[in-house]
Amino acid sequence: MAKQNNNSRQSNSNAPVQSFRIGYIKASIWCSTGEAKFYSVTITRSYKDTDGTWKDTQSFQPQDLPVIAVLAAKCTDAILAYQDK
Repeated sequence: MAKQNNNSRQSNSNAPVQSFRIGYIKASIWCSTGEAKFYSVTITRSYKDTDGTWKDTQSFQPQDLPVIAVLAAKCTDAILAYQDK
């Protein structure tokens, strides 16, 4: 499996509270507040376009799915830990 990277919590309100990356795939946890506090997750895959510019997509190949499953499990654990606080 590709290199795993666990980014720490960030304090900027426009930034995810935590991100996990394995290879070119990243899962980010976002916290939204209103009447109630809730968390959501975005999953993206980075790629280089024909000009060599890095971009993100939410479209995945079948071989990406096991990586997405691992990232989803990490996000689940992190969200449950946030909710226990």
